[in-house]
Amino acid sequence: MFAAAMQATAQTGKPVMHSYAFDDGGILTGMSDNGLWAVASATNSSNTLILENPRLLDVDGGTELLLSEGYEEGESLNCGANDVTNDGNVVVGRFGGLPAVWRRTGETSGAWTQLPVPDGYDGGMVNAVTRRQARRGRGHHEHQHSA
Repeated sequence: MFAAAMQATAQTGKPVMHSYAFDDGGILTGMSDNGLWAVASATNSSNTLILENPRLLDVDGGTELLLSEGYEEGESLNCGANDVTNDGNVVVGRFGGLPAVWRRTGETSGAWTQLPVPDGYDGGMVNAVTRRQARRGRGHHEHQHSA
């Protein structure tokens, strides 16, 4: 799958196109507000409703970090990335079908932390993150948690 991210430069105002090709059919699913970081996910080959292989992309540096490393290959994690902060340190999405946050630094660095869901709910995701908080969505519930 081919994906592209556009970034406008402050000096020229002209957009810069960055291209990505993912072997697993991944697509870009979010970008930081400053355009320096992007996240991508792919769908499970046997069930397209399940997200897999979330990635953090450094747009300027051209590096890619798989956010599901350390788990058994072929294990269905139901894990996807939806958004990333301007510094690339916090990624929000889902892990194990539950709303989750991934942090690059700090006590839980390199791992997904699942967030609680209200009674009566069995899943969800975090759709977006801002400087102040993460917001959950997709109709599962309307509570907010700090990222």
